[in-house]
Order: sequence, then structure tokens, then C-alpha cells
Amino acid sequence: MDADHVDDHGTSYLYEHFVDTGDTTLTAAFLRVPDPNEDRNKWTRVSDPFAEVIAKTPASRRWQILLALVCAAHEQQAMGDSAWRGEIGSHTAAWLAFLKTEGYALSEIEAETLATAEAQAHKRAEALAAAETEEQAAHDAEPVAA
Repeated sequence: MDADHVDDHGTSYLYEHFVDTGDTTLTAAFLRVPDPNEDRNKWTRVSDPFAEVIAKTPASRRWQILLALVCAAHEQQAMGDSAWRGEIGSHTAAWLAFLKTEGYALSEIEAETLATAEAQAHKRAEALAAAETEEQAAHDAEPVAA
């Protein structure tokens, strides 16, 4: 399945996979609350781990819970050890670009990864443009049927 895949509900594969892992470690860390699933295995995990946090949070601040969840999803799914090697995934590049835009000071490896992703995207765009030009030239050279 493509990393950019969006399911029928409008969520990306990245987020869907994050939810499927059931890992609440990063979300809890970002919310600065104890992980409700710490020391639990995948069969005994809390089914609604942040219900209490949500209930205690004023409606005007619940966006922070959503932000913590989204950040945890991106950090877990797009920023793994393999994110820095080879072809940089679009989710990794988008997440790093977002963080940079929001004023986060990228680490040296993050800045290098973003620069590599941008260079790779530029090369892909150039290759696509060249292929389209070649295809158009071949089409233009075909004899016109009478």
C-alpha cells in the first residue's frame, strides 16, 4: 500500500497504522501524563486511554490533545530510524517541513533529511518533466492519419 494512501474515511495510512499499533507512549509523553498502557501487553491495553484527560480538559484546550495525537502519529510512523536512509518518504519530508515552518529548530540530521528530500523531489520533478517532453515529442513526430 502506498505511504500516501488515503482510506475511505479520509485518514492517511500513516495515521491508520499508528492507531492500529495501540502505542500510547508518545501521546502520553506529549500530553505530559503517565502512559495508561505502560507495562501492559497488546491484549490488556486500555481501550480508551485518554478518556480521563479529555474529560478533564476544557473544550477550548482540547485541540492540544488532538495536536499531541497527530504529533505522536507522525513521530512514530514517519520519523523512524529508516526515515533518514535512502529515498525520503513524503510523510517524513512533509512533517519536517511543517515543524520548520512552525519555528521548530531542526536538528542537524533532520535538516539534512529535509534537504535530501527536497533534492530528491526536485530530481523526480525534472525526470517527470523530461519524460513528458519526450512523450510529447514522440507524439508530435507521429504521422497524422488521413
